[in-house]
Amino acid sequence: MGWYLSTVSFKKHMRLLLYACGIFSAGLMFFGTYYLSARAGTTDSLLMDYTSVCTMLLACAVFVFAKHLKFKESWAGILRLFSAASLGIYLLQMIPINEIYRHAPEACSIPFMIGETLCVYGGCFAVVAVIQKIPGIRKIFP
Repeated sequence: MGWYLSTVSFKKHMRLLLYACGIFSAGLMFFGTYYLSARAGTTDSLLMDYTSVCTMLLACAVFVFAKHLKFKESWAGILRLFSAASLGIYLLQMIPINEIYRHAPEACSIPFMIGETLCVYGGCFAVVAVIQKIPGIRKIFP
């Protein structure tokens, strides 16, 4: 999906429609999950699932929005670094996330989730950056 979105050019009205769908999906994900979970008495992750329509629409909207942002030249180098590491981060991220929730399953406060996201992303970025410097195994994370 990312490759397709990166190669296709959307007209402005289609982008605005996609952004509106992304905002609607975000609201539906959070408020719908709250409603379904309250009704079931347990966390219902149907709308938050990795492959749900809500998740896909939100991801597409964010991707297309980021694609059309104009960054200052000073940010280009930093963005290139993170872009080069994105596949490796994607592949590694679930290892620390699963370990965190295995050892602290009750830790789901908003500040914890924000901190966890930043720490996991930063840690995975550091691991990928180191692996990319090692001559024999740097091809694992191109």
